[in-house]
Amino acid sequence: MSCYTRCKSEVVGSRGSQLWPRLPIGLLFLVTVAGCGSSQNGDRLPVFPASGKLVYDGRPLEGAFVVLHPKGAASGRAAPRPHAQASADGSFTLTSYESNDGAPAGDYTLTVELRSLVKHGGDVTAGPNTLPPKYSRADTSPVAVQIAEGTNTLSDIQIRE
Repeated sequence: MSCYTRCKSEVVGSRGSQLWPRLPIGLLFLVTVAGCGSSQNGDRLPVFPASGKLVYDGRPLEGAFVVLHPKGAASGRAAPRPHAQASADGSFTLTSYESNDGAPAGDYTLTVELRSLVKHGGDVTAGPNTLPPKYSRADTSPVAVQIAEGTNTLSDIQIRE
């Protein structure tokens, strides 16, 4: 008995020749569809290194969380929200897809929040934002940022009352 006949009888079983002709077509379809998915990097926009520094009342904003919100559509692709957390000196490096990879070129509104950790019994949660509320929403933040192709070093971002 050939492999074809033996495999056919094992796969087809009692249904005879009804299923066997469809099986190779079904497998071909699955392989084709599986190959049509986008790769992990296929939907990514190109990013460019970007860093900056946050200052509030003349002091660095250690631990502040920064998010860039795109002002326009990004050519039909889902635009990332580049983000960062400021270090002890207030400096930050933006991340879009992988740690510190930067941001896509474009115009953005920057939001920033600074929350301390609060203990409630045995749990630790984020406390209230300690910065002026206008900086926490893209529709009220006065901070505009532009990311260009190439390396970007943003001017110091001054947070004011």
